[in-house]
Amino acid sequence: TKQGINQMQTLLYNTMLYPEMFAEIVHRFLNVQGLLKIEKTDISILSQTLMSPMIYYQHFAPKENEESEDEKEEIESIKQARLSIIFFLNHLLSQPVLACQFFNDQFFIESLLSHLYEKPIRPSVIAHLTNYLSQKEAIHNTLIINY
Repeated sequence: TKQGINQMQTLLYNTMLYPEMFAEIVHRFLNVQGLLKIEKTDISILSQTLMSPMIYYQHFAPKENEESEDEKEEIESIKQARLSIIFFLNHLLSQPVLACQFFNDQFFIESLLSHLYEKPIRPSVIAHLTNYLSQKEAIHNTLIINY
């Protein structure tokens, strides 16, 4: 339901500053994903809910030989948070109907494609893109063609 997706968004946005907690919550959502009923109208909110933290955490990329032990721990927890989002996206985008709906959301497309420039995440982005583009419905998607 819309209220459930909104509550999920609020919870995840409120924990973004705590990457370990964020990752834990995303993994818990993944464990109960069978109970999540995602409607077409939820896609826009869900897209923002998952991709905004990915973009936010993107700014915490490790710097060569500059980090202290605390910074290394923080970077590792941010990697875990991003990995949890990728796992969740892998699950959602493995469902052709949901994949089509996500790839018809402009924010999702722009956010996902912005991660093509990030070497560790690139294979996942390319895999999702390839899977989607191989579906016959993709030919009608002007959003992705025009990007």
